Amino acid sequence: GVVINRPDSNHAIIRNNRIGTNSFGTAAAPNTGAGIALFTGTHDVLITGNIISGNTLQGIYLDGTAVAVSHNTITNNKIGTAADGVTPLPNVQGIVFGLNSSLNTVGGTGANEANIIAYNTQSGVVVVGDGSTGDRITGNSIFQNGILGIDLLDDKLPTPGVSGGTAGPNQLALRPTLTKAQVINS
Repeated sequence: GVVINRPDSNHAIIRNNRIGTNSFGTAAAPNTGAGIALFTGTHDVLITGNIISGNTLQGIYLDGTAVAVSHNTITNNKIGTAADGVTPLPNVQGIVFGLNSSLNTVGGTGANEANIIAYNTQSGVVVVGDGSTGDRITGNSIFQNGILGIDLLDDKLPTPGVSGGTAGPNQLALRPTLTKAQVINS
């Protein structure tokens, strides 16, 4: 796949690719590991408009074990689906925020910012480690993943969460509250 692993790598754009699929985005052509991986201080990277599916581990993996990975934006991608956005083409996990992955954004509320994160064999979005805080997951369509839509701790269990927590991934924030459900006919 795509790996960025240099201290202070920044302002890269990964746009309009088929990562882990054939050129039509209809069948798996998996990468061994993650489709996209950001490591070691990578920041301000934009990942947008891609199909990231069929990979043998994560669709997207961020890990700042040595130096924090922060301020990256993941928008308007199809993660775990084929190009049509409805046919399953799973990764094992959709997006994983590993150690020290902070202040990153998945989705958004503006036009063409939401990601589709679906059909991954485990969880859609995973946030791990006490140093992973402030990761914003908003406005996405996260559905039919094998375990959880959003998994804090990567323990495959719903996290009860605490209001205003101080330790744990995303400070063990309460699960999202659904304010609207809508059936969309394709």
